[in-house]
Amino acid sequence: MQRPLNCMAPALFLATGLVLAQPQGGTIAKPTVNVSVRLDGHFLVITLTNLRTTVLNIDEAWLPRGGRYNMRIEAIEARLQEGRPIHATSPLDDSPPGPTIALNPGDSKAGRINLRERFPDLVEKLKYNDVVLLWYYGFQLLKDDRTEAFAGSLVVPKR
Repeated sequence: MQRPLNCMAPALFLATGLVLAQPQGGTIAKPTVNVSVRLDGHFLVITLTNLRTTVLNIDEAWLPRGGRYNMRIEAIEARLQEGRPIHATSPLDDSPPGPTIALNPGDSKAGRINLRERFPDLVEKLKYNDVVLLWYYGFQLLKDDRTEAFAGSLVVPKR
């Protein structure tokens, strides 16, 4: 039986990303989505929520599931003297272009990434140190060719 990475309530690990929306006309465009990231056992759950008052059309390949070109996750062993990156398996899976997904205003889609598969040494490292997860999620909006990107971090406490 696999044990979850943390014993604390998942709500403690909620992190909302910083928007890095592409400038339009010299100003930062208002984000059209919210991205939140949390731990659920040994999974990183990424949720995309439509903030628009209209339908958001997005290619299925850009949903937050850990695609090589839209999701990046790094894990660093949090040590006082020197933080060390934790070896990751091959890059996250690619999703081929797929159908267009329509997200109505306020609707959300979530993706899950198995951290034990991505970082095989993670459970062992958590016996001795906290681990910092750094994440980046970006996608291109259909039709207006605008890119939205989000980044953040969260700490997985040592067990």
